Amino acid sequence: MSRPGHPAGGDEPRRRAAQHGPVHARGQARDLATTTLRLVVDAITDGDTALAGAILAQVQPESPDNTVATVSACIGLTLGLLDDWLTGNDPQTPRNLGEQAPVFQ
Repeated sequence: MSRPGHPAGGDEPRRRAAQHGPVHARGQARDLATTTLRLVVDAITDGDTALAGAILAQVQPESPDNTVATVSACIGLTLGLLDDWLTGNDPQTPRNLGEQAPVFQ
């Protein structure tokens, strides 16, 4: 049941999840996650999965002083990007990405 002034369904659940989840990593945490994931992608693209694994092994559950990328920031950044791509909300989405995504049954 929707509350007055709130749409039934729509973007409301996504908006609430984004406000309270790791998708909203900001500042240094987001920069560290972005850099880490870029290095991982570059290593995989170069065929160096050992390097990609070593980079991912440095990601920590928490980083109170924001000196290393955190698991939640990396997951949140990645899921946010995939959500934007697969829902067509990003004009830079790789062509036919939705068709390339595996279908799970």
